[in-house]
Amino acid sequence: MNGEQEDFAESFIELSKVEPLTNMSYENFAFFQFLGNLIGPDGVIAMLRSMPTGPGRAAQLAALAAVPGMEQIFEEFVRSVLDGTLTDSDGTRMVFELDPTEEYLFTDIANKEFSSHPFVFSRFWVDFDSEKSFAVETRADGVGRSAWRASGSIGGWGPLPATAAGGCEDLPYFLYVITTTPTAVRTEAVATTAVTEAPCDECLIGRWEATDESMLTYMQWGVTTGGDDDPTVESVSGTMFLEFEVYGTGAGGYENFKVHETGVGGNESAEVFVTFEGFSSGPFTADGSELIGLSGSTDILVTLQIMLNGASIRTNTVPFRQEDFPIASALPTRYSCDGDNLTTWPPAEGAEPIQWVHIRP
Repeated sequence: MNGEQEDFAESFIELSKVEPLTNMSYENFAFFQFLGNLIGPDGVIAMLRSMPTGPGRAAQLAALAAVPGMEQIFEEFVRSVLDGTLTDSDGTRMVFELDPTEEYLFTDIANKEFSSHPFVFSRFWVDFDSEKSFAVETRADGVGRSAWRASGSIGGWGPLPATAAGGCEDLPYFLYVITTTPTAVRTEAVATTAVTEAPCDECLIGRWEATDESMLTYMQWGVTTGGDDDPTVESVSGTMFLEFEVYGTGAGGYENFKVHETGVGGNESAEVFVTFEGFSSGPFTADGSELIGLSGSTDILVTLQIMLNGASIRTNTVPFRQEDFPIASALPTRYSCDGDNLTTWPPAEGAEPIQWVHIRP
């Protein structure tokens, strides 16, 4: 850790909850590091020269707000600190022991407002009671920006889902509320309008990996149409995983997962190599027999390489569609969990679902 972090990280975290950047001295080193990474030292110096030399909070705020693209810049800075992705000049990540402007727990039907003033790094930890499902409505008032994400994920900022369900423990969300408009107040209002029971299945908690045999069968099932031109899935490698956290969020995805197919299009000399990489994450609910979720944010890439007579003729990489991930946000996935064995039956439109077998690594 460099000297600035050692000397001023704690005071930056404390002051940024209530004071605008323009009211800080060395404590706002993190913001200038972010700017330096974005526009370089010369860009930072040029920006500083555009700031007023005399006192006055209003003039300082107005000058900072007038920097082109500042609202987007400030939001990206806030996200980088909350996600832990802000890097120092040497490329190492800057670590902050974050604490919230306020923490609030929803336990029943309630209304709550979270507000911020210009260039104040206002962040809130908003929790939803365990083993309950909440119907949620949000409303943003005032110019500025605000966004949510489950605390167990990185990135994936967006609106709060219309349903928030606590798991075996309370479900925590991060919320930032910011504005760069002088004299403005930005408010994110949250209302829980209905509460129902949402049982927790502790058997799911932890990491699971699908067996190669199961994935081979599943992939063959996925390409089989019953026609004469169906390819053959020769092999699979890599990892398909599922992870479930105690507070009701989780992830599922692929780690260098590769599929080798032959006889594509009925041509015995045609081969396809498909590589999956990335994951889908988000809240989930599970009642012991049906699983829903893990699809709040999806970042999966699929690379397709076509070979003919041993020579590569085309390679293409495309994003994996959220609706293609086996665990869906709308259709329940049937499952059975017992000790170190998890079996899922992802729903398939117009066909009988085929089972995936997972084990704890």
